[in-house]
Amino acid sequence: MQKKADAKKVAQHKAVNRNWKECKVWGDVGRQSRADDDSPRPQFKERAIQFAPLEEPGPVLSQFSRFSSPLGVFKTMLGGEDTLYLLREATNDYIAEFWNSRKTPPSRKVGGKPEGRLIGPRLPAGGFVTDHELIAFFGIQFLIGYHRLPELSMFWEQQPDTGLGLGIIQQAMTRERFKFISKHIACASPWDDVDPNSDDPDQEPERPDPIRKIRPLVKRLNESYHVCRKPPRGQSIDESMVKYKGRSMLRQTMKNTPIKSGFKIWSRCCLRGYTYKFEIYQGARFGEKQKRSRNNEAVERVVVDLCQPLTDQGFVVAFDRFFTSIALLDKLRENGVNAVGTILPSRVNQPIMTKNESNLRPDEFAAKFGGEPGTCRKGIFVWRDTKAFRVASNYHGSDIVKVRRRQRDGSFRSKSCPKAIDDYVNNMGGVDTANQLRSYYERDRKAKKWWHRLLYSLLETCLVNSWICFNDIVRSQMAEIKNLNTQ
Repeated sequence: MQKKADAKKVAQHKAVNRNWKECKVWGDVGRQSRADDDSPRPQFKERAIQFAPLEEPGPVLSQFSRFSSPLGVFKTMLGGEDTLYLLREATNDYIAEFWNSRKTPPSRKVGGKPEGRLIGPRLPAGGFVTDHELIAFFGIQFLIGYHRLPELSMFWEQQPDTGLGLGIIQQAMTRERFKFISKHIACASPWDDVDPNSDDPDQEPERPDPIRKIRPLVKRLNESYHVCRKPPRGQSIDESMVKYKGRSMLRQTMKNTPIKSGFKIWSRCCLRGYTYKFEIYQGARFGEKQKRSRNNEAVERVVVDLCQPLTDQGFVVAFDRFFTSIALLDKLRENGVNAVGTILPSRVNQPIMTKNESNLRPDEFAAKFGGEPGTCRKGIFVWRDTKAFRVASNYHGSDIVKVRRRQRDGSFRSKSCPKAIDDYVNNMGGVDTANQLRSYYERDRKAKKWWHRLLYSLLETCLVNSWICFNDIVRSQMAEIKNLNTQ
């Protein structure tokens, strides 16, 4: 039985190898070739889709006023007044539902203590949240992210040995009111969870949306991120983690990572750290039945969905070996997206390399090009630097470039490597940059409700995107002033 299985596996490898050819002639991209030059031409030419975006990359200045303030840029990135209205109404609906179940409506004495003198609009009867309070609440959340104190209550302290608290927070909101809003903040109305067909015996029950508590905000932020800034050609897709140790069906555990337990978010970012689109991992998709997928099919759908706004425009997307597969490269090529990424040797439909990671000498590389009949031409590249790694691409050819690599003693050395590997290194890392910027002033406070951790994490991502767009706006204004002075 084992011999039959081995023979079948060998036959499959032979069938795959018939469609792939080994590269024997490489071309130097940096060499200025001439008609009378006898230098070898590359055996396989690059087949990249030409970069033709629908709009110029960079911030869409029409979405912002000419002299936008940082607060104005943040509100625009958040989705404008519509998103604030959504959050306010969802929070007030949650307050009404919560206190109706307790049969005692909230008074202006939250927690049994009087509110005292209010700055700005007065609190309406019933304890519902106003737009002014919601904006002040978010401002306090960002402020306590970079002004760290051991306990939250210390921001409202009046004792001299604790620094007399923080005056700007004390003027904006009382401590008990802040705790009240923190407890009842919501992104979706609790009345939206009721299914009108739940009592219908003929209606087949569908799997409920796992992130329905935060789905409206996710949808609005994705729309706003795409509209406010147009992406450059090179982007990357990777995962990020939001720390959470409570009970939730969405919580993931990943060893050997800085955040070992929490929520996983797939993101598409540029090298500056701007997040253009994201998706929260939730197992099977909303409305789909849970079933075992073929090979890497579930992960492939995530990448294809994140790249949907880039269709037929010639963008370059890089991702790591967790996502990369031969089938994914074919799908992205059909959608008009150039893709490159590291790939596991165990992925199906790969050729057997004559020289693989185990028998390559330092600074040596090898490649094979091909694919199944009816699909695009793909390339598998293997290169050994300090260690060997494998890259797959759906548009690169047999071109080599010079790269500078840091040695153990800190010096740099020039090496030759396939252009596919150099493009992967230059385009990868945008999600890591976004995570780094978000972690500088992260609001690391415990939350009993799982969607609160996601809410504050998404607000921090929105703050990073706003900062990047605001810097671009200031640079454009400085360039205009410089041009006026030179005329």
